Amino acid sequence: MSATVRQVLRRLSPRTQALFGAYVAVGSVHLTSRVVESGALPTVSQILLMPALAAAFGSAVADLGGVRRRTAALMTAGLVASWVGDTVPRFVTGDAGFLGMVGGFLVAQACYLAAFAPYVAGAWRRRPAPVLAAGAVFGASFAALTAWCLPEAGFLGGPVVCYGLLLAAMATASTTVNRTTAVGGALFFVSDALIALNTFAPWYFFGGHHLVVMSTYLVAQALLAAGVVGALGAAEPDAATEAAAEPTTEGAADLAAEPAAVAD
Repeated sequence: MSATVRQVLRRLSPRTQALFGAYVAVGSVHLTSRVVESGALPTVSQILLMPALAAAFGSAVADLGGVRRRTAALMTAGLVASWVGDTVPRFVTGDAGFLGMVGGFLVAQACYLAAFAPYVAGAWRRRPAPVLAAGAVFGASFAALTAWCLPEAGFLGGPVVCYGLLLAAMATASTTVNRTTAVGGALFFVSDALIALNTFAPWYFFGGHHLVVMSTYLVAQALLAAGVVGALGAAEPDAATEAAAEPTTEGAADLAAEPAAVAD
């Protein structure tokens, strides 16, 4: 975790810290229940994960006061969509459940990508090479996953490819905010890549698959949220920030310039 993010997180209220502790507790219960296979507990705990993290994120944003509302709203929407992706497969089985999961997380990735877009614009203007390098790494990884999984995907191939492209774009964009979000984006990519291999690659087998998938997912979501809180807390709020969200040329330029002051 970057120094800037740590400094911002230390300033958060005891309420926010307690809410994040609740997320850690629910996540620990969920991972433990995966190991011991304790009845309905894995389902119940997974459904509670994103609401717990969203509550902590919302409390952190409230602690910070006047921050970029657009970014905070997009991150919250991404957590809500992730909750849909977590929840639908618990109640809908087969291809419909899989499509529900993909659909929920596709919306989540779109929200995260939109939240990171201003930072991408700023990073591209200052130093495009790291952005290109990250894009090349995640693009190549996506291409390899497609080659392994697409032959067995059948009619699910289209949605899976669309989701994979958006996931790779989100992971690339996460590297432009700060190191915390960069690690979160990479772990999210790893988690979903393992799901794709387990679903579609005949040769893939890993005994600890479910535990690793959920561990990386839980940490990824927490790091994305914490990294955004750190970036928002490091920025100075002003009226121009909100004006930048308007669909005008001048506003787009202001928005693109904002992250220069907050990226690690």
